[in-house]
Amino acid sequence: MVPDGALLVLIAVAALIIPTDNTPHPERVTATVDKCDLSLRGAAQISFSLTNGDRTWHGYEVRAFVAGRQSQLGASTTLITHVEAGDTVRSRMLVQANGDTSGATCSVLATVWVGDSGHHR
Repeated sequence: MVPDGALLVLIAVAALIIPTDNTPHPERVTATVDKCDLSLRGAAQISFSLTNGDRTWHGYEVRAFVAGRQSQLGASTTLITHVEAGDTVRSRMLVQANGDTSGATCSVLATVWVGDSGHHR
């Protein structure tokens, strides 16, 4: 049987030796369309959710797209600032849609924004 003191020392040494991954992983972001409202003439109201799956906060550039059966009908970009690690935020965008929106679909893509948003805390 291992004495309690020796077991604690062994656990402490193992904790120091085993590396932990503290590096940021900005690619750990998910953005999903919650609603694609095409009832507006010439525009789409896109509601979306964005989840920061990283271990640190980030700001994000979110690009929204409206696609018709054969071509892109519209696109727009917005910035979402300071999303804490593990948090999910919800927002919406109005995207101009040029052409027939019957049967169109909406999509969103989020990437880490490293530029200046012009907003400061």
